[in-house]
Amino acid sequence: MSSALISRFKEQTIKYRSWSRTLSLSNLDQLNTFSLHKQATSGDCQISMPAGNNVGEKAKWNAWMSRTNVSQADAMAEYIVECDRQYSYYGIELSASSSPALPPQTPTTTPSSTSQTQELSNGLASIPLLAAAASETQAEFMQRMSVTTQHNGWWGRQRPLATVTPSSPLFSIEKTLIKFASLLEKLCLSGRSFGPLSPSVLHSIIFPIHLTCLGLWIIAILLVTAMSAIVVMVKTVIYGARSSGVTIEGVFTNEILVAGNMVRRLGESKSFVIRLAVLAMLPLSMLADVGDMIFEKVGILLASLVYSFGFGLLWWYWLFVVPWLSAIVLGGAGFLGLCFGVVELAR
Repeated sequence: MSSALISRFKEQTIKYRSWSRTLSLSNLDQLNTFSLHKQATSGDCQISMPAGNNVGEKAKWNAWMSRTNVSQADAMAEYIVECDRQYSYYGIELSASSSPALPPQTPTTTPSSTSQTQELSNGLASIPLLAAAASETQAEFMQRMSVTTQHNGWWGRQRPLATVTPSSPLFSIEKTLIKFASLLEKLCLSGRSFGPLSPSVLHSIIFPIHLTCLGLWIIAILLVTAMSAIVVMVKTVIYGARSSGVTIEGVFTNEILVAGNMVRRLGESKSFVIRLAVLAMLPLSMLADVGDMIFEKVGILLASLVYSFGFGLLWWYWLFVVPWLSAIVLGGAGFLGLCFGVVELAR
């Protein structure tokens, strides 16, 4: 681990703690920086899950556990990148005295293309946290909802993770899902009863829908990341790395291969919803494996072309099968939620 990285990490930690932002941080972004900092300073989590019904502490524990096997050096580097991304998104108001000087070898500005790659990586980095959130039990969910107000709901604080700017046509995929889940959450947190449906019954109904939306969000992040990466690689092939600001190998390694590995890792999840998401995204993982094999034996150019061509051949799967299956699963979650509501109503 280089002394320059350690120094930069310490400076970023001081800067982050003194950060006066113009917007409130989402829960997911707070867990991101917390887990990366804990992994960077303490390594793999060696403590047991917190006892009791403290949802916040359990969320922190799950977030830290999701970083298992990430080296402390990599966690430091990811922490630095994540802090810079949050400064850019939430707004930064730092006084000169609160912002330590950067080392001479560290650039004080980064090109827009670098920010793009970091944003995509942030979407993938958030997937383990979403998977950890999907492991929440019904009792934990009910407890959390009982102490949550309509104005600080979890979904209401979320934002699209995998896309770069709101002008991107891919932005609407995540935005629509988040808005749908947020509307349901606000309905349940209104504190009103709808006939015999008390708030606790509404919470029971929304629970499986909430978990399903988390799984669908993971699918959306993986698909948007893959499509964005393909666009960048094609642009790089046609116009050159100087135009896109990144190399084909960098995009292929940091986005496509990471997404494929992420799908395999999610297969170990105990959440049924997450395993369904993995099944839906198996073609994405298989394409990444084929591309990786070609990359090692032939080269990055052919690997990127084969991956892009294979992804395009499966257009019918991404455009029709995945949305159709998602709708069926979401409908099944709604039916299961009604069953949970009936059980809660009978108590």
